[in-house]
Amino acid sequence: PWEYDGSISRFEEWWSKMKVYLQLANFATASQDCLTVWTQLEGPVAGAYAHQTPTYARARINVCQASATYPDMVALEVEIEAKFRPINNKDWAKAQLQKIHQGGTRTEEFMAKFGMLAMSAGASDDYAIFMLEQAMRPDILQQIFIQGRRKADLTGYIAELWAVGGALEAAHMHTSARFAFLSSLSCPSTSTGMFGGSGIPMEIGATSMSQPIPSHIKCFSCGGNHFK
Repeated sequence: PWEYDGSISRFEEWWSKMKVYLQLANFATASQDCLTVWTQLEGPVAGAYAHQTPTYARARINVCQASATYPDMVALEVEIEAKFRPINNKDWAKAQLQKIHQGGTRTEEFMAKFGMLAMSAGASDDYAIFMLEQAMRPDILQQIFIQGRRKADLTGYIAELWAVGGALEAAHMHTSARFAFLSSLSCPSTSTGMFGGSGIPMEIGATSMSQPIPSHIKCFSCGGNHFK
């Protein structure tokens, strides 16, 4: 990705490509993710953010290097989008609330993104909760209602959804791993094997059966064919 030039109209394109790049790079530490993003905000900057972008990026780098702590990818995404996405455009944020869906996104990441959009749109708790319930995965909502954990305020409701969704995702990962392990144990053994890596099939137990001796093979001692 190129350096971000501060243009609001180019932010979505730049940020989308940057996130894809980070996924492909698969850096081992949060500091590498953060520094990759922040250093792309230090070049010549035009538009509405010309006066603040270099200062913001350099300040974040200095603070994190001094404390040796960096935000994870979820927190970094929320931070960047809150800083540079057109958050003053309430119509844009409301439009995003109306079309956003969790799908396969992790609950932690989705909650952070939805909360940012709701704040940017200036949505009331009632409206935001209505849109949130349209966007959440049904299995998470089902558990919320079964357990009686629905809240009337958005902040509290997000916390409950975050907890329930995270628990379901952790349970799913554990169950999938356990099922894969048990499946590997229960696989039946095959009735055939291979001769010492030659790739030639053999019947198990074949070595215990006497093999017929060809007629041209003679006894080593007397030259007779009494092996027959």
